[in-house]
Amino acid sequence: MASPLRVAVVADLHGRLPAVPPADLLVVAGDFCPMGSAERQRSWIERELRPWLERQEAPVVAVAGNCDLVAAADPELVRSLRWTYLEDEAAEVLGRTVFGSPLALPFGSWPFMASEERLAEVWARIPEATELLVVHGPPHGLGDRAASGAHAGSVTLRKRIDALPSLRAVVFGHIHEARGRGRVGGYEWVNAAVAGRDEAAPTLLELS
Repeated sequence: MASPLRVAVVADLHGRLPAVPPADLLVVAGDFCPMGSAERQRSWIERELRPWLERQEAPVVAVAGNCDLVAAADPELVRSLRWTYLEDEAAEVLGRTVFGSPLALPFGSWPFMASEERLAEVWARIPEATELLVVHGPPHGLGDRAASGAHAGSVTLRKRIDALPSLRAVVFGHIHEARGRGRVGGYEWVNAAVAGRDEAAPTLLELS
């Protein structure tokens, strides 16, 4: 049995790069760039994000979010950074199967958004062996209640994660006001959004 991993998780940084506590793994669940054009974000990546990632002692797993315009416009730039960047795909990280996706349900004209029908096709590709799921948009009913009171999460994502036999944690953001964590069955969920908070501190969890 694999040793537990101490995982620092964060989402919706929007250009704020926090101090990271000691951890085995750092997870960034989308919207890491500041608001603005893809060109502005490209400049920020080279000036700020790339050096910050180079300073991290732990490996980093990341997905984009709807505000990361540069990730849609120039995915090779984002993949060139010192992290495991996932876009609807899985990877082995520290001996664990991790699946990542930037997708969320549609609103406005942002990138990385898809209908439930399309989302279901992506979620069907999540390997059964997945232990850590990193997505930008939340699953329905878990850290997804918007300021209006409505649930903003994906029903098909919730159905899929509830059926994953090896899942230990799902990390997401997107709905800033719903930041929090909890447990359902054998997995922990974390809405790690830090937007609008004075301190962009990562949340810590243990992946058993």
